[in-house]
Amino acid sequence: MQPQLVNGKWEGTWSTNHPASSVVVTVSAEDPTDTIGGSRQLTGGLGTPIDPPLIPQGGVVSGASFAPNTPLAPGEIVSLFGTKLADTTAGAASLPLPTQLSGTSLVIGGIGMPILYTSNGQVNAVVPYGLTPNTSQQVLVQRDATLSVPVSVDVGPAQPGVFFQAPMQGIIIAYRGQTNFLAAPGSPATAGDVLVIYSAGLGPVIPAVADGVGAPSNPPATTTSQPTVTIGGINAPIQFSGLAPGFVGLYQVNAVVPPGVTPGNQVPVILSIAGQTSPPVTIAVK
Repeated sequence: MQPQLVNGKWEGTWSTNHPASSVVVTVSAEDPTDTIGGSRQLTGGLGTPIDPPLIPQGGVVSGASFAPNTPLAPGEIVSLFGTKLADTTAGAASLPLPTQLSGTSLVIGGIGMPILYTSNGQVNAVVPYGLTPNTSQQVLVQRDATLSVPVSVDVGPAQPGVFFQAPMQGIIIAYRGQTNFLAAPGSPATAGDVLVIYSAGLGPVIPAVADGVGAPSNPPATTTSQPTVTIGGINAPIQFSGLAPGFVGLYQVNAVVPPGVTPGNQVPVILSIAGQTSPPVTIAVK
């Protein structure tokens, strides 16, 4: 068990492997600075062990970029990878998103996380907006009556990531007049096209949106920080940055393809906000 002081409370997880009808647990605490201490005894029993959910350290990542060892941002879609995370594969059927799905619930910093999707090896959820940036928190998974050993994650004000499909092709839709298309090889964007860059982790928005609730459309929820976008190394004018209306945790940045971008099928697109930069994805430009 590894206790950690969180908001004045000691928390820890004790993983047991053997049933016992009667157990006495003694918890002792001491503050040598103020020369105070105390103890408390708890009695109970341990049932037959059931394999608990398991998240390895580093198993909680951005649901957009999957970048390892990066902080999570309030409002961000994240993916948890592990084993025995849920009873069945399921997706949330309606909004607001539930905090329990297929027998699985998630907690970060003591706050329940809205859940998008569950399976044995992956759960997609949304980081609550109420978490304090620049702190370290613990993520805990409960599957039915079993609990995972918590893993520590850092929380930052923003951690942008652009959704992509293999091989690093950004899920970026180009609008040209009345037509729209994925800016990919075979349907390249060109200067003047408006790109809708679907992303995660862009941080707080105005007006504030409750956890798990679909984003409003009138007025839309805009990011409190202004992002920058480069396309092929050239700054792109920004028209909008905020939550995609009707969705949870899905941000969109609307940017105009600037003139002078070198044509190609793998032109890098990089999104930055609040001092943080996304891993590059690519689009096709002619």
